[in-house]
Amino acid sequence: MTSQAKPASRNTFALMGLAALLIVNSHLEPIYPLSFMAGDGLVGNLVFFVVSGFGVTMGQMHRPYALIPFYLRRIWRIYPSVVAAVLVGLLLHTLHFDFGQPAQWLKKLIWPTDYGFIAKIIIFYPLLWGLARIKVRVMKAFVTGLAAVWFGVWIFIQQSAETSNLSLGQLPGELWWSFFLLATCLGALIAREPIDVKGRRIWFIGAPVAALYLGLKIELALRLFTTPIIFSSALLGGILQVLALALVVVLLVGIHPLNQFLAKLKMQSVLEWVGKASLQLYLLHTHVLDWMKAWPLPWPARLVLVFALSVALAELVLGLLNLLPQPNQQKAEGLS
Repeated sequence: MTSQAKPASRNTFALMGLAALLIVNSHLEPIYPLSFMAGDGLVGNLVFFVVSGFGVTMGQMHRPYALIPFYLRRIWRIYPSVVAAVLVGLLLHTLHFDFGQPAQWLKKLIWPTDYGFIAKIIIFYPLLWGLARIKVRVMKAFVTGLAAVWFGVWIFIQQSAETSNLSLGQLPGELWWSFFLLATCLGALIAREPIDVKGRRIWFIGAPVAALYLGLKIELALRLFTTPIIFSSALLGGILQVLALALVVVLLVGIHPLNQFLAKLKMQSVLEWVGKASLQLYLLHTHVLDWMKAWPLPWPARLVLVFALSVALAELVLGLLNLLPQPNQQKAEGLS
């Protein structure tokens, strides 16, 4: 398969919709009666980063831009939504900062913001621009080097004094930065050199990865009721990250059979609808959750309302943003 063939027409909106729902669900721990029901934000975040790397690179291969126009396009695609989310937070009184402090304005509106994906991806974009222009073999070496950096940081953390306190949601920032950068660049590499897995083979590859990942997630959940019995928390965190990344890569490589499967379940159109507003949903749902946290409702009702209001608000903001002048659309799908 050539780099200009099928990947450019792959529709990743359903995958993005699934990611958005997983991220929203991962933040609902205050609502659920059992905290482990709030999963799986790791997979959701990885979809955002892998598909962003894939989509941006496919767009650059289809229509390359110089660095400054490229970066300005990325800013225009993201920051109107960030500003809208900050305004919603102010209106709902879930976000507070001193209007007389310009540094706080810059932190909330520009960088790093309160949104982890934005803080990272806006730094990763110039690197993605460069990766679209180098030889594939050099790119492979670079991604291999990033994997070594992530592994080195992880080994260092394993040996730290706080190892016994680590869990998947409490890993130091340097590990998250190196890991999500690796994920983004891996998505870019898949765009440059597509992996062709035909037919049902993708399920034979993905099913064991998913089963092992879910099994270890269950082992992690059991730690709420007992002491760790198989892996240390740090070791389990690293293994789960690798498995989650492998699972997302399988989903991206097998996006066509995944879309066919979702269509049979009558889910593809719903997830695509959510996927088109995935960035807005990611930015806005925490404000809805904070706004509703004191509502005296049974947890299932609060759960439904958080999802429903978040989707409705995201669609409203997306509709308003669509009234703004848009840069020329690229053919790559997702958060490109």
